[in-house]
Amino acid sequence: GEAVASVGEMMSFSPEDQDAVLAGMKEVMQSYENEMRHPLRNLLMGQLVRSLLIQVQRLKLDTEAAMLELDQILRANELSISLVAAVPALAISWGLLVGLYRWLQPRAPDAKRAAVPCRMALVDLERSLAHALEVEEAEAAGGAYAAIPGDAAGGPAASVPAWGRMGSMRRQADVGAAPAAPPTRPIVSEAHGLVIFQVHRVHQEAMELFRSADRSSRFSEWPALSADLAQLAGATSTAQRARVHERMTHSYKVFQR
Repeated sequence: GEAVASVGEMMSFSPEDQDAVLAGMKEVMQSYENEMRHPLRNLLMGQLVRSLLIQVQRLKLDTEAAMLELDQILRANELSISLVAAVPALAISWGLLVGLYRWLQPRAPDAKRAAVPCRMALVDLERSLAHALEVEEAEAAGGAYAAIPGDAAGGPAASVPAWGRMGSMRRQADVGAAPAAPPTRPIVSEAHGLVIFQVHRVHQEAMELFRSADRSSRFSEWPALSADLAQLAGATSTAQRARVHERMTHSYKVFQR
């Protein structure tokens, strides 16, 4: 029978050889069509079986040639295919690494939820400071002594507090009304003690807020906040504490809504 070229030989055919193969296959197909006009007779006595075998072999060679070309294409693009196949794995790995880093890396406290107790403690401190300032102002006004003239009989001038002088003037309009007494030292001490307690509370809430948060990076508020908390605790006057409180309220994100 007619010898059939291998796949490697077919791939190395020149254009003229390929044209010759196509012409031979055309003759085989014409012979096959002629044989199929009387299939039973040509199956036993003709060339029908031979034509079928040639077509099967040709189909096999075409299939192997296509597979060989596909294999060559895959080998030529092996790097690209490997990269495309690795992209999902790389993306998943990167996402896992980023999530693990964010989970392990301390972050700034949540100003909307976690910082609420600390912010409320700062509000209570503001009320205590305002009350202490009012008490101190009242004490200062009540402790300022002023000399007023004596009575109509020409008595000596009496040294009485300013609030007493104002009360004496009001007695002309309201006889029998006693002047309001100035704040006593226990009341002032109580106001100062309440301020100290609220300062301690703010410090404890801030420590709890930053217990698991970022304390050491350059984006952390904790170094400056801890310094202001120390200054707030070590202030020698209520006015100084009020200034530190105002600066903390406007400077730190955890104290802002």
